[in-house]
Amino acid sequence: MAKKVKPGHVLGGLLVAGGIFAIIHALTRKAKAAGLVGDLDNDGAITWADYNILVSYIVNQGTPAGEVIIAQSGLTREEFLRRADVNGDGEINALDITALEILLEAPPEPPPEPPPDRSVAITLKNPPYSNVIERWQMRLYPYKGAGSITFRWSSLLRINETAKYGNLPSEFKPPFPLQIELFYDLGGEDWEVRHKFQSYSQLPGYGLYWPVWIPDFGSYYFNYQTKEFERVL
Repeated sequence: MAKKVKPGHVLGGLLVAGGIFAIIHALTRKAKAAGLVGDLDNDGAITWADYNILVSYIVNQGTPAGEVIIAQSGLTREEFLRRADVNGDGEINALDITALEILLEAPPEPPPEPPPDRSVAITLKNPPYSNVIERWQMRLYPYKGAGSITFRWSSLLRINETAKYGNLPSEFKPPFPLQIELFYDLGGEDWEVRHKFQSYSQLPGYGLYWPVWIPDFGSYYFNYQTKEFERVL
């Protein structure tokens, strides 16, 4: 178990104020930033083997046996002493053993948070004219109030396929306006719009509009019957 450090004690240049856990990660970062302070066997990590070397050195400090420990580390004498001064107070003593215990028993730093998901995916649910509609297409606008400015088209999709927009740039901010067109096959490569709508009347090119917007980034069903977006779980 790590020894207790009382409030007001300076450890590694850090003032302990009320408890040890407030400085654990700071100590760990300090050690790493200083070139693996505490790594006395020079293996690139701070382990209990380093702890045993530090204890042995402190017990034998100032004696020929202490110099042998330094020589066996593979480090220069100056570098060994720098790394052995774990708490950074300029002396090598029992306080460095306590500081090394803290480093060894500290929980690992949490992994970095993944970048936020900036994608949108829409699948149609209960589309009209399901007996003749075979394809659809969607236009995604960057924010509520957007008109004839930057937008993203999906490709021409089969009616059961999902419109996907990934890695949307910073100007895309929910809720998102949209336009949808539903097509039926005229034969060959020809398609004709059978139904279309947009989020509101300010968007150009369409007369039919419903006051609906994609609420946020993520995956949704657009339910044509209820005119609602349903989150895909």
